[in-house]
Amino acid sequence: SGETFFLKLSGDQSAIDLRILNLVAASDGKVTTGGTDGVDLYSLLNGPYHRLVVHDIDYRFDTNQYSQFQIDGGPAADTIWLGGTSGAETVDLRVGDTQVTGSGFSVQVDQVEDVTFVGRGGADEATFYDTAGSDTFTSDPAWSKLLGNGYYHIVRAVPTVTAQTSTGYDQAFMRDSAGDDTYETYPDRVIMTSATHTATAFGFDRSSGVATDGYDLVTSYDSAENDRLLSRDDRIIMTNPGHTHVSIDFEMNQVIATGHPLDVAYLFDSDGDDQVEARPESTSVTRADRQMVAHGFAQTYAYASTGYDTIEYHDTAGNNDYNGFLDRAVMKGDGIFLWGRGFDQMTGIFSDGTDRALMFDTDGTEQYTSSGTESTMTGASSANRVIGYDTVYAFSQGGGDTATLYDTADQETFRAYPDRAILQGDSMFSWLGGFPDVTAHSSGGDDWARFYDSAGDDTFRSEAASAQMTGNGFLSRAFGFLNNSGYSNNGNDTALMYDTPGNDLYRTYPTEAIMTGSGITNVAYRFGQTHGYSTAGADSSRLFDSPGNDNLFTYADRATLSGNGWSNEVNQFANNTVYGSGGFDQATMEDSAGDDTIKTRSIGPRLVQGDGTVFDVRTFDRILARSVNGGEDVAELFDVDYEFELEGDWNS
Repeated sequence: SGETFFLKLSGDQSAIDLRILNLVAASDGKVTTGGTDGVDLYSLLNGPYHRLVVHDIDYRFDTNQYSQFQIDGGPAADTIWLGGTSGAETVDLRVGDTQVTGSGFSVQVDQVEDVTFVGRGGADEATFYDTAGSDTFTSDPAWSKLLGNGYYHIVRAVPTVTAQTSTGYDQAFMRDSAGDDTYETYPDRVIMTSATHTATAFGFDRSSGVATDGYDLVTSYDSAENDRLLSRDDRIIMTNPGHTHVSIDFEMNQVIATGHPLDVAYLFDSDGDDQVEARPESTSVTRADRQMVAHGFAQTYAYASTGYDTIEYHDTAGNNDYNGFLDRAVMKGDGIFLWGRGFDQMTGIFSDGTDRALMFDTDGTEQYTSSGTESTMTGASSANRVIGYDTVYAFSQGGGDTATLYDTADQETFRAYPDRAILQGDSMFSWLGGFPDVTAHSSGGDDWARFYDSAGDDTFRSEAASAQMTGNGFLSRAFGFLNNSGYSNNGNDTALMYDTPGNDLYRTYPTEAIMTGSGITNVAYRFGQTHGYSTAGADSSRLFDSPGNDNLFTYADRATLSGNGWSNEVNQFANNTVYGSGGFDQATMEDSAGDDTIKTRSIGPRLVQGDGTVFDVRTFDRILARSVNGGEDVAELFDVDYEFELEGDWNS
């Protein structure tokens, strides 16, 4: 320094621009370049020779003589362009400190704010470092850049790129290639990998990975703390403590949680038709052009809005509960909580453990069907189904709801009450609450149906292998059951007992009426009034009195035996036998329109009507036989020890 240089110009030109630079020095294999107080522009191309351009002045250096370059910018906003070789270079970019190392050469750049490095082949690697402020990193297979307050760093054609952050609020944007790419997000980093390029961003507060072409896969991993997943039609957002990772337009999305009890996934549908499969270990959402799978989340919430959307819930190996509504459903078990809302079709599937399903209606009109292994609640616009449960409970708020129950091949018992019903067997338990219309079906076997009355006036009706109980606001029915029983405990109830197509025996007692035939037994208990009907076959009736004083009335087509608070009637039976036992029992026996015969015996009279119908009355205390309906009626009288009286046109 301190030297004085003299410059002489000669010639005949009058317009001359003269620039004098003293910025480049070269010695001992090293080239040093300084800066000015203004904006400095540099470029350095490494290759067969080193070409350095400073303020448009071109310098060339022999690679055999010079291998080190030191470039120092000044205080202004300086810019440098760096070109690599066909070999492998390593580039470190810090604000005011850039280093390039290649085979046989190195470059050190200081106090230069805008830096561009261009790779020219080989396995180049570049690493960006942030500032204490807020920085933004953007990367795609062609180029990557990191920029912030007062600086701009970019690399092009570098196959391996890494960005490191430390402080400030930093963001990373990762773009895919035209081919098939893989994107990974971790709590502390994100990685985009294509066939020719890998970009990694460490420590960014928020990252966004974008897929545009090809079939692209993203895998997001959770942290050791509580994490949140938000999945929408075109993106997933994974939030860890201090980090948020967004993945957009990937065809395949995988999110892996490690089972923290506070890890939560929120899954939203698309505008089209979506299918959700929720399992304890993972939940998948399948759309027309993409799929999302969330693994290991302790809680999963799925939402549907438009399109025809379906969801399947699968249980754990332990004991599980499923709550199914027509607008939502939830599967709960050991360590899992799977919830969904707004789906058109919801299905809960059980396989292991002791599992329970609860099904709820709306305040509208729904249809519920249940079998030993499957139950469905169907509403106006959605349905909820469960499969493979151990017990199922269905609840109705009323309205016009109907419930239909089906048995299994095992033995079951159906119990119907005005406000609830149960179909239960060795391998099934189905409970109903609040349904106004209930029907149970038996496929055969030794199944039982039992009907219970309300506090009001009810009617029990049985006919062959079917029975029903009706009352104010409820109807319960059973079909195919070989054993049907009705129970009356309150009100003025009536039992209607019909025969089978075969030959039946009908028995009545003051508190019981029993119809048996063709392997079927139907019983009515404690009904104030019973009516037995014979419609086919050679049916017989047997009527038994009470210990008190009872009254019998027989007519051409029917007979009624009644006592204190009870009345049993039989209709159209071919053979009728009535038994008295205690009290003072009286009978009034009326003829038919045909030719009838009555015969007194020691045990009681026997009336045979013209059509063959028989009324056999035994051990009654007083008998009145009336001939009032025509025909040639005959009375055959013998001495008896009970009171017997004839009335009307008898021939004796």
